[in-house]
Parts: sequence; C-alpha cells; structure tokens
Amino acid sequence: MKIVGIETSSIQGGVAVLEVAADDSILLLKKLQLKCGLIHGKLLIPALDRLLKKVGWRKESINLVSIDIGPGSYTGLRVGLAIAKTISYVLKSQIVGVPSLDVLLDNVSQNREFSYICPLIDAKWNQVYTAVYKRKNPPEPDRDNDKSYELITDYLAITPSDLIKLLKRIKSPDKILVFGDGLKPYKGLLSQLQDKVVFGQESIWYPRATNVALSGYRTSKEGKLDNPLKILPFYLRPTEAEKQKNQRIGGRYEKIPHMGRN
Repeated sequence: MKIVGIETSSIQGGVAVLEVAADDSILLLKKLQLKCGLIHGKLLIPALDRLLKKVGWRKESINLVSIDIGPGSYTGLRVGLAIAKTISYVLKSQIVGVPSLDVLLDNVSQNREFSYICPLIDAKWNQVYTAVYKRKNPPEPDRDNDKSYELITDYLAITPSDLIKLLKRIKSPDKILVFGDGLKPYKGLLSQLQDKVVFGQESIWYPRATNVALSGYRTSKEGKLDNPLKILPFYLRPTEAEKQKNQRIGGRYEKIPHMGRN
C-alpha cells in the first residue's frame, strides 16, 4: 500500500510517502519538510512532486492520502485539505483525516516513561488546543505505537488556566509530559506545575508528515475512511468569520465530528 501524508497545520509543514507491505512491515518512509511559515500552498505540490520523483512513484500508484485535519492554523488546514481532496478525487485514491493532537502524540509515543502525555498547540486568543493521553497499563510492546496510549479527554480548546486545573486533577505516580508550541507563550504560566509536569524539548513540538502518513495507515486499517467530498477541517472552535457572525461557543469542549466518514 502506498500512502502520501500531508501536514499543514503548523509553521512546519511537509509531505511524506509511506509504503507498507501486506504483513504491515514498512518498506519505505521518506519525508520532505517545509520550514516556511504558513506559505504551504505555493510549495506543497512542487514538494510532493519532487518526493514522488525521488522515490520513483507514479502519482497513479498512490492508494491513500492522509491529511492532518487539525486543530491548527485555519489557513494551513484549508490549503492542505483542498490539495488532499483534489489528489484523492483526481487519482481516485482513498482519503483519511487524522487529528493533529494524535499526530503530535506519535512524536513521543515510543517513550513509555510517562503515564500521561499532554500535547499543546497554541490556539492564540489565550487558548490552547490540547488533549490528555494515558499509557495503557501494562504497556503493550508488541503493538503499534498508537496503542501504547489512549485518549482520556475530548479534544479541547481551553485557556491555560483551565489546562492547569485539568492537569492538577490527574493523579499520577510520575510527571506528565507536556509539549508542543503552546509552551512558547504559556510555559511561564505552566511552570507553577513544575512538580507535576515535564516540558518537552522544541524538537518534538510540531506534527510530522511521516506521522500523518503512519496514523492515516493505521486509521484506514480500522476501516475509518473519509469521503473526499465531505471531509472537513477540524477547527475545534469557530473561525474568525464565524465569531464575527456571533456564532460563539466560547471554549466549550467538543469531540471530533463525524466528517462524513463511512
């Protein structure tokens, strides 16, 4: 199976190609990272073309397009999803959307040192996108990385103060790993939890296209595919245009929508 992963939810976009054998062994995993702010639209297709040429794939051989649907940059998500939908529709390949917080989890899910992991994405406007994942006990070393941790909250858009309250309620024998670009503006405030949390280094702060591809493959194996005509970005809170129309939901907790998934 040949999979393309597309990541445009953050300032570090990228594309990846993944080839998996019938026995689930990885035959190929390559990426091309775009460190260019949020100007992904102009660079994404040329980057993908270069990567496909490098690995010797024809576009028609792509079986699955995996796309980070957010939460994250509104503009980046719209651009990435538009490109992913176009590729899927034109090539008649399958498509699957994966939440950015799950993709972030894959940056650290091999590290079973922590009982709880909390990725943070800077949502601006004094909020973070976040979720809490708990390590399965006992760990399952022979299972896929994503099976080592399970989501124990909804995907959230909350203030740093509410995040502090949430993490204080967690009873853990060891410290909670907190990481992501949400630390950039709020690390000082979250430092009051220094006896309870460990802050991850900047090298693991951003979603990776390789993990988008891997997560998409695992999701597709579970039969959770999306309709290219119906899949939507997962904003988690209203866009600025919606706010201007007074469609406010002010930090309520939401679960991921159905997104037209069959």
